[in-house]
Amino acid sequence: MSPGDADLCACFLSESRALRGLSLPRVNLYASTLSRCRRFLNTDFDQATVDDLYRAVAVLRAPGAKDGKKSYKKNTLQSTITILRIFYHWLIDNGHSSIPADRIDRIIPDRKDKMTKRAADILTPEEITALMDACRSSRGRALLMTLYEGGFRIGEVGRPLTDDAAAEVRQMIREEMGRE
Repeated sequence: MSPGDADLCACFLSESRALRGLSLPRVNLYASTLSRCRRFLNTDFDQATVDDLYRAVAVLRAPGAKDGKKSYKKNTLQSTITILRIFYHWLIDNGHSSIPADRIDRIIPDRKDKMTKRAADILTPEEITALMDACRSSRGRALLMTLYEGGFRIGEVGRPLTDDAAAEVRQMIREEMGRE
């Protein structure tokens, strides 16, 4: 990536974080995605033509784009193309690209794959029973079953809580895992 591209990305990321409220992990995703996209463009971001952009998207979607052997997964393509579109709209809005916005809008991201788990990836009833037996308290079993039955990630259960309640949940998780 050229210094000019790095500067554009840094400006875009700082503006996105400030104005759109992007979290640091999301900003990091945007940064790595733009770096990935840059590998498929034959020119700097601000010098790219619509044809350069269309070719880069076609190569991203092609078999073997990832490392010459594997293709990108559907959800990776979806987020990559979405982020690329957002970035190019920002470039246009800030006078860094002459590509017409309607040409960017013609790049349609792939549909998200909502079935990302296979049956073998899901815990068996025996594994759930073993986890329940390993819990040291009713509170731990309640948390485990909330996570399991709701299909939640641990952060999703703690996020809506107040700081005090979230701290209590984190402490409880540490206790249940034997990391007091």
